[in-house]
Order: sequence, then structure tokens, then C-alpha cells
Amino acid sequence: MFVISKILKSKWPKFILYMQLICFGIFVFSTCIEPFKPDIDKYESLLVVDAIITSEGGSGHVILSKTYPYDETFTTYVDGANVSLINEDGMEYNFINYKEGYYTIADSSFEAIIGEDYKIRIETTDGEICESTFETLTEPVPIDSIYYQFISGNDPKSKGLQILMNIENNEKKNVYFSWEYIETWEFEVPYASPYFEGLTTCYKTVKPAVFLIKSLKDYENRQLLAYPLYFIDNTTNRLYIKYSVLITQYTLSESAYNFLKELKEINEEQ
Repeated sequence: MFVISKILKSKWPKFILYMQLICFGIFVFSTCIEPFKPDIDKYESLLVVDAIITSEGGSGHVILSKTYPYDETFTTYVDGANVSLINEDGMEYNFINYKEGYYTIADSSFEAIIGEDYKIRIETTDGEICESTFETLTEPVPIDSIYYQFISGNDPKSKGLQILMNIENNEKKNVYFSWEYIETWEFEVPYASPYFEGLTTCYKTVKPAVFLIKSLKDYENRQLLAYPLYFIDNTTNRLYIKYSVLITQYTLSESAYNFLKELKEINEEQ
């Protein structure tokens, strides 16, 4: 499954494991946990495809990796595969393997055409062939505004800034959306860098691994107003000095949206 068209817009503005031991006189009650290892060998070393095609020139990419046992933490990337993008007329655009597991369209000037159907075909060095269904590149919808609202809570976790957005979608072009965002903020450290005398100002950039999707299918006017995208609480140093965010909005096909929705539900339930 792959997606989609996008519009960019930016704006400045433990698990806790409780172990309880209750004693009543000489009686002690405790809980025992027995390790369980599921039999999932047949799902190990399967090909994982993370691909996205947008209407922005040169932005298409494919990431190939393998599944691995649940008790391991490393990722095995797949190199040397033949990866291509094929349009509805049979025109084929090849990808190049520019770094470990990452592929990009060889023609940097390539621009996918809105309204056309595309599919991705992959052939690995061991002869495994993977081909997606055709997906229509949907027309992008602009973000009308991004702003924030101060939330006054009773504790640091509930106090902070709520980031909101408006999508007027006046032409009713699409009803399925997803977003990702990259945060950058400035902060001060108590000790100067040993490499740069007197330097105590630092910057950090992160891209949170979150699922942000929304369907406007059941909205009468198909608009999204004052939508709470995410919240920044006062337990972080993000808001101390300067903060910025770059939000990317994608329009999705219905099948792409349903795929992401199922993936989100599985992750949240587990």
C-alpha cells in the first residue's frame, strides 16, 4: 500500500510496572508471571515495504526491510532489489538503491500526475516478487491555518499548548487525510560545550512516530475546523525558548486510509 499527495505548511508559535505485595499477618500474596514465547517462526524474515509516492517532484521513496523475532531489536534492510513505479499506461520509472534499504526514483525531476493510477513492483535478489495494486494519486488539499491554544491544567502533564489546524476544503476535493510533523526547538544547557567556548544554546529536531489520520466522509461540509492535532505539555523543554513545527498533510485514497486505520488500531490495542 502506498500513498499520496501532500501539502506542506509550517508555523512557529513506562510503562510503569506496579508490583504489589500485600501482607496480612503471616500470609503473603504475590503474583507470578510465566514467560510465553509465541510460535511465529513462519512470520520471520518476511519482506516489509514502506513506500510513498506524492505529487511533489522527486519525493517518492521505498524502504525495504525484513521482519525479525519479537525479542530482537535490530532491523535488517534489503539492498540490491529492482524497484519500479508503473503507471496506468505501462510506463515504468526505476528506483536507485541510494543507501541501506532506501530507494528513490532515479529521475530526480519525476513528478507523479494527479488523477493517474500507479503501482509499485519489487523484485529482490533472491527472486521474491512483490507488486502492489494500482492506487490513484489524489489531489492535495491545502492546510488553511495552524495555531495553538494554551491549556491551563492542574498539573504539568495537563498544562501546555494544544496545536490546532483548520482545513476548509472548499472544493470538497478529498475526505481522507494523514499528517506527520517534525518539531524543532531551542534550549539552554547548564555547561558550555568543550569544543565551542561559551556555547550553551542547543537545538533539537525530532519526528514523532505517531499515527495521525482522519476521515471527513461523514462530515456534512467536509471541513475540519479547530482540529486538535497534538498536545505539548509542560514536562518537556520544548516551549522554554523557541519552538517550531513543520506539518506535512497527505490526502489518501480510501484503501490507503483503511490500511492505516487498521494498522493504527492494531498498534494501539497491543
